[in-house]
Amino acid sequence: MKFFLSIILKPILSFLIGLSLAFAFAFPYFSDETYTLLDKFFLVAVPALALTCVAFFLLNYAGKLWGQISNPSKLSTLILAFLAAGILCASMFAGSLLLTFANFISLSTIFSAVVLPAAPFLQKSIEAKEHSRLFLSLFFASIAAFFVTGFLSNFYAELYMLALLTVFSQLIFGAFFYYTIGRLKDSMQKDASAFCIAASLFVLVFVFQALIFRMGLQFLTLFNANLFLLEDREINLFLAISVLSLPWLAWNLSRLREPALYRVLSQNKFIIFIQENLSGLSLSASFFGLYLLIGSVLNSHGFDVDDIFFDSDGFIWRFRLTTGHWQDFYWRSVHPLALLILRPSVNLLSLFLHGDVYFAAIILTAFAGAACVFLAWMFLKEVFQNAVPALIMAFLLGISTSHLIFGSLIETYIFLAVATLLFFVLIQRKNQSLPLLISVGVVTMGFTLTNFAQTVIALFGSKPDVKSTIKYIFVVVALVVSLTLVSNLFYPNASPYFFVPTSFFAEEQNVRAVSLNRAQALTRAFLFNNIAAPEPLLSNKDIPFTQFRFYRAEDYKISAYHTPLESVTGWTWFAFLALAGIFFVKDFKSQNIKLTLSLLGCVLFNLLVHLRYGKELFLYSPNWTYAVVLLLGISWRKLLVHKWFQGILIAFLLLLMLNNAALLFTIMENSAPYIR
Repeated sequence: MKFFLSIILKPILSFLIGLSLAFAFAFPYFSDETYTLLDKFFLVAVPALALTCVAFFLLNYAGKLWGQISNPSKLSTLILAFLAAGILCASMFAGSLLLTFANFISLSTIFSAVVLPAAPFLQKSIEAKEHSRLFLSLFFASIAAFFVTGFLSNFYAELYMLALLTVFSQLIFGAFFYYTIGRLKDSMQKDASAFCIAASLFVLVFVFQALIFRMGLQFLTLFNANLFLLEDREINLFLAISVLSLPWLAWNLSRLREPALYRVLSQNKFIIFIQENLSGLSLSASFFGLYLLIGSVLNSHGFDVDDIFFDSDGFIWRFRLTTGHWQDFYWRSVHPLALLILRPSVNLLSLFLHGDVYFAAIILTAFAGAACVFLAWMFLKEVFQNAVPALIMAFLLGISTSHLIFGSLIETYIFLAVATLLFFVLIQRKNQSLPLLISVGVVTMGFTLTNFAQTVIALFGSKPDVKSTIKYIFVVVALVVSLTLVSNLFYPNASPYFFVPTSFFAEEQNVRAVSLNRAQALTRAFLFNNIAAPEPLLSNKDIPFTQFRFYRAEDYKISAYHTPLESVTGWTWFAFLALAGIFFVKDFKSQNIKLTLSLLGCVLFNLLVHLRYGKELFLYSPNWTYAVVLLLGISWRKLLVHKWFQGILIAFLLLLMLNNAALLFTIMENSAPYIR
């Protein structure tokens, strides 16, 4: 009987479920004359196969679950577990209400300027000679809180909301900087030179932010400085609350040091993760602010057409993610799950912004760019076994032309970089949990079909097991097909199904012939333009905006490093690449060969794809820039242990920052006249 159920009945039942669902999804398209007979066959056959696999898995899982609960003792245990979970949830809910009420009482005490209850804790800090650290923490917290509350004041204009935001941000940032200062002090005592090198990277990010802000002030039609600043009456309120926050910060820190709470926090996995990765998280948070700043310019409402910035579809993705119109103008099928993943994420973020989906989309994009910086840091920290060289290389990725543009512009490419980087981090850390890898693979393929190949290369490269790789491919494809049908339920006719042959006709316009000119453009796109920006090609022909490109396949024009700054940056970068090539060959056997070959395979895969595909090659650069930077880090592994090489590389990063800032200035200068 068991043999009959597992070998015969379950597959047949799974097939019947899959086929019936496939027919249900495909039926509305049978009368559509735009679909050929072959298309209609694929509309049924591919979903039927995918859904059959999913149904078979669910039936197996249901059988195992039934076997667990059919046992009376296990059933009672399960019921008790559900009851306990319900009681726990109810307790948490009641507790959260009590905490909210308690917080309200505490905040109302603060706002009434009654700081006497917290004054003794400030006195204790002074007596313990910790007042310098406390005042310094409040100073840095006030700077961070000023810009955070300045940004959030656009969505919460009421003064009482601003006051609440100020208090919360002051206490949170105050505690963060208090402990960070302690960590920095310890680091400086252990290795002063390493501390100075790491600190210089953070200074460079803040200088870059100030530089972009100053640029934006020259083009006020394009850049709204008030978006990140407080108004006059809000500044007065902010300053008053900041002063009143000092004793309460001392009280907050005192409570956090209580043995019982400290023991709980020190054992919390999330807190441990933050402590272990504090420098990487701090750098990525700094880049988040930078990308958000640039994103407020590149995603201006005035840019109401596509192909402005490097042939990207910035307008249509902003339109699809922030309005009720989700249909793809160009009717392309290569992003099957992008809406299903991104729109709910944008809507969720908008809940914290008073329903503003526009800025939620910008924040989500900036967060993805910052996540790339952090994941690169995690990967390279494992390579170097040292946080400082990993910070330098993560900074290089974050400040690259590719990530400055696509970590700020609402598009899909930066999300591809995040997913692929995450896959490599999981592979590197020997996390061979197939369900987790499959989840990341589904996201990667869901954003762009071809990028799925990079996860296959990474998986097979780390573990050359044909059976496991085929299983991974089969499961991911089945899930993506099934979720594509689900996506069409939520967003009807948003785009064609990718498993229909004629859906790829829209991609023919992007296919180009192989030529010497294209080979030269590929070399620049893969190794130079994605890191150090050349002088962009400007055009005013096709749309009512200046178009920016690094390569125009239509007339075979390639951008060059014209200005002295661009020339010096380009040649210096060439020298670093040559050095990396020498050490890559010299130390090849001492590297993690599997990971190195996997990264190299991803670069070569993209190179082969774009030998024929793409009008503007820089558009696709997030697909390989992460791999190039990780390979450079692996190649420089023995050099980056030396402080002198770290110093030289940081000097180059300063040069690169100025060079890429010049590109952003060119974009603002040529775009501002079109915005009214």
